Amino acid sequence: MQNSQQISWWLEIIKIAIPSFITLAIGLWLSRKTESYKKELSKEIEDYKKDISKELYKYQTKFSVYHQKQAEVIAEIYGLFAELEYVLNQVTHWFQRNPTDEKLKRRLDEKKIREVS
Repeated sequence: MQNSQQISWWLEIIKIAIPSFITLAIGLWLSRKTESYKKELSKEIEDYKKDISKELYKYQTKFSVYHQKQAEVIAEIYGLFAELEYVLNQVTHWFQRNPTDEKLKRRLDEKKIREVS
């Protein structure tokens, strides 16, 4: 009888221990898998970061060249406008000081004076 009690006691312990052991083993296995998956994901993230950094550098270089060209074009256009303004000032200045215009103004002034007197 005592033998059967000891056996039943061991069976009860086994009933409790085996599921606990299985749960512990599964937990450890999942923990290892999770860690290895985390490492893989970290490696992939780092690879993506490197790729993004490379692309960012390419675009920064590309757009810095565009901005430089844009500044050069703006400077050239500004110079052309300044030259145009100078030429227009010369032309208008020439028309303002044209001797025929001065003679015409004098004649008109003389006519006004005659009409008044």
